[in-house]
Amino acid sequence: MKKDCDTKIKTSFIGFGKRTKLFYAPILKKLNDSFNLLGFTKKTKNNADSISNQYNINFYDSVDILLEKTEPDLLILSVPPPEIIQILKKVKNPNCVIFVDTPFYINTDQVSNLKILVSEQWPFLPIEQFKKLLINSGYLGETFYAENESRTFEYHGIAQLKNYFPKDKSISKIIGSRLSRPGEDWMFGLVKHSDNTGFLYKFSYFVKKSQFRTHQALKTYLTKGSIISGCLNEKGNDYEIFKISQELNNETKHFTPQVTRTSQEVDNKDTSYHSGKNYLELESISCKLHGDNIIHWNNQFVGLKLNDQEIAIATLLKNAKDFILDKTPLKYTAKSASQDILILNNIQQSSITN
Repeated sequence: MKKDCDTKIKTSFIGFGKRTKLFYAPILKKLNDSFNLLGFTKKTKNNADSISNQYNINFYDSVDILLEKTEPDLLILSVPPPEIIQILKKVKNPNCVIFVDTPFYINTDQVSNLKILVSEQWPFLPIEQFKKLLINSGYLGETFYAENESRTFEYHGIAQLKNYFPKDKSISKIIGSRLSRPGEDWMFGLVKHSDNTGFLYKFSYFVKKSQFRTHQALKTYLTKGSIISGCLNEKGNDYEIFKISQELNNETKHFTPQVTRTSQEVDNKDTSYHSGKNYLELESISCKLHGDNIIHWNNQFVGLKLNDQEIAIATLLKNAKDFILDKTPLKYTAKSASQDILILNNIQQSSITN
C-alpha cells in the first residue's frame, strides 16, 4: 500500500557495530526529514544509554521485542552473516525493507517474500553514478569490455564491473588464474558474456601494502569511447585519473570531467577512501562531450556534508525509502549480492584448478 509522501520511514537497528556507528546512524540522523529512528537492539547493553541519548531512540532487549514494538518499515541489520538468516525468519512484514550490512550467499527462494537491500556502496559512489549516466546516455556506444585493476577487491570489484553492463547479460564462461612470487599473489578472473562482451577482474592485496604498486584504476571500453578513473598513489582517490575518450565521425577527442565542490569542509572520518583527510563537499560532476552534449551529475545531499562513501550509502538508504513509498526497484538486492559472490567463488575455484 502506497504511503503518504510526507510519512517518515520507521527505522530500527539490529546490531550497532562499526558501520552503523560510522555510516548508517549518523547519515539517517542527517536525513531526519525522511526517516524516523525508533529503536535498536544488540547483544549487550554496553553503551546502550549513550546510543539512546545520541540518536533519541529506545533500546530493546531482543529482536522479537524490537520488531513487535517498532514495526519498522526499514530494518538495518549489522550482524555477522550466520545470524542474518535467523533474523530474516523473524520478519513477518513482507513490505519491510531489510538493509543488510554484510552481503551473504543464500538460496534466494528461501527469502523470496522479503525485500532485502545490501549495503554495497562501491557501485554507487558519486564518480560511479556519473559514469552510469554517461554509459546510459549512449554517447559512447555500448560497453564492450571493463577492467578492474586492483581498485576494489572481492565482490566489491565484481559489483562495480557488472554495473557497467546492462542487467540482462548472461555469463557463458568464467576463467580464473593466478601469478605469484614470495609475498605477492595476483588473482585474475575473465568473465565472458554470451554476446562476446565481458570483464577482467584482477587484484592483489600487495597493492594495498606496497608503496611501489601505486596505480589503481577502473577502465570501461565502449564501442565509441572509453572511461578511465583511478588513483596514482596509495593515498589517492578516484579523481586523480579521470579521463573520457569519444570517437565521432572518425575524430577522437579526450575530455577531463569537471568536479565541483562547495565551500563546506567534510570530516572524512578516516574511512580509508580519502586517507582520513578533510576535503570540501562534492557538489557536482559534469563533462561536455562532442556536439556540446553535456553529462551532469548533482549531489542530491548537498548541505549535509557527506563524503563520497557516505553519499553512496545515503543513495541506497534513499532507494529504500523510494521503494517503500513508490515501489522504485531496489538497487542492490540479495540476489545481486549472491550472484556476485558466486562469480568470485568461480574465479577463485578456476584459478586453483585451471
